[in-house]
Amino acid sequence: MKYASDEIIRNSDEMAEDVEEFFSNQVTPSFVRILKQSIEKIRIKARWIDKIR
Repeated sequence: MKYASDEIIRNSDEMAEDVEEFFSNQVTPSFVRILKQSIEKIRIKARWIDKIR
């Protein structure tokens, strides 16, 4: 997930929702924390990009 969150250039809330939806049926309990952190990074980057536009 780190690679995915770092490589997404078009960071947006929409992308975060896509990632969340994709993994919603594929996660194990131990993976949930990592997934949430990655989605949070996407949303943080999206807010940062919105601020600098």
